[in-house]
Amino acid sequence: MLGKNFIQRKRNQKGVSLIELLVAMSVFVLISGVVSGLLISGIRSQRHTLASRQLLDQTSFALEYMSRALRMAIKDDSVGCITPGTNYEITSGGAGIKFINHLEGDQCQEFFLGGAQLMHDKGDGNPSLPLTSDKLEVTNLNFDLAGDASGDNLQPRATVAFSVQDADKNWPAIKMQTTVSQRNLDE
Repeated sequence: MLGKNFIQRKRNQKGVSLIELLVAMSVFVLISGVVSGLLISGIRSQRHTLASRQLLDQTSFALEYMSRALRMAIKDDSVGCITPGTNYEITSGGAGIKFINHLEGDQCQEFFLGGAQLMHDKGDGNPSLPLTSDKLEVTNLNFDLAGDASGDNLQPRATVAFSVQDADKNWPAIKMQTTVSQRNLDE
């Protein structure tokens, strides 16, 4: 009899108990929290990926642009742009390099660190232009020369190394380095 009354009373109940309500709300809040956490984590990861990609794209462009220009350097046989008989000249205590770019009408050009940006002076009388955006900060720029002395029978090589980070400093800096040699034989 006891079982029959219990079942009958259970069928007549139209609501839910407080415990059932608390369990249902707890499960809902837990699932909502997990889904929200995953969504926020995905958005942060996407933002980090986009910032890293922008950083790599811009530094790759700057490095390729400088490499192409430095590869086309020619020896200065006049007294003007750089020391006569050399292909490159280090400026700004190693944070800049001057050369004559044969690719652009034998203009005296220079790459250097201007503030927190990588700058390019084309030597045409116009102001220097930045190679990196203002959203990036170049923290270190260094040029090194090898084989540039006259009579050393070595092909001149210029090494470019720099560190770049997000201007907001949200992500770690990346370091890039390359060495280029002059395209034409050094005579």
